[in-house]
Amino acid sequence: MNRLHLVDYSTKYFSLSKQWLADEELRHLIHAGELPPDDERKKWFESLPNRSDYLIWGVEYLGQPIGVSGLKHVSDGQAEYWGYIGEKKLWGKGIGKLLMSEIIEKAKSLNLRKVYLRVRKYNPRAYKMYLKFGFAIDSEDDDVYSMSISI
Repeated sequence: MNRLHLVDYSTKYFSLSKQWLADEELRHLIHAGELPPDDERKKWFESLPNRSDYLIWGVEYLGQPIGVSGLKHVSDGQAEYWGYIGEKKLWGKGIGKLLMSEIIEKAKSLNLRKVYLRVRKYNPRAYKMYLKFGFAIDSEDDDVYSMSISI
């Protein structure tokens, strides 16, 4: 039984995202800036159904919403992965591995050949997990590794 599922990014997840991303530690780890004003967020949310370059899902674990994940810059058989577990009590419990497995399967179902990502150097749990999945470092700057995997 799969305990983790990617589900529609509904208004429930949109609201929870604001709550989760209010956490400074989470934003720092995932390289996110400050949240835009609510009217800009709403406009972005409403644009999602019309976009093919940006795919987003809610992350559900044991029937509960716990985070958000997606593929952006989808084009030419490749996409950039991003995601986070917003429920901090679940950090370090191996759920990231389940999420990455789901994303890789989703990317394959979309006929993508390559997934790339950016991870902060001071996020060692995520970095080590990506290495275990077969991601390789393509480049780095002062605080970010750019990594990719062919699928």
